[in-house]
Amino acid sequence: MSNFKTADIYNFRQLFFLDKFLIGHNGFIAGGCFKNIFNGERVNDVDIFFNSMSDFENAKKFFEKQIKDKPNLWRKSYQNKKVWAVYSIKDKIRIELIKSVFGSPKKIISDFDFTITK
Repeated sequence: MSNFKTADIYNFRQLFFLDKFLIGHNGFIAGGCFKNIFNGERVNDVDIFFNSMSDFENAKKFFEKQIKDKPNLWRKSYQNKKVWAVYSIKDKIRIELIKSVFGSPKKIISDFDFTITK
């Protein structure tokens, strides 16, 4: 995947609600939530990837603080060897911080297998 298509950001207004999940850290969103959004389906989870383990750790600290300071808005969801997840109570969406793979957005997206569907 060497060439990405570009378009006016205002063509994708339905993505604007994701911005709030990118505040406070250096992660980026990639994954199945975009398929859900473009198909008009409910988004159950948002996968956030990072360039480095350090970026992941900083994001985890940010969300741990959100859980502590705003327990009516955030709660810890689960963790395993690949993911540390929080739940946005207000939005009813799980935010999954991916800690098993790191790299630039281009690298992460290039490694996705788009043939898998649920």
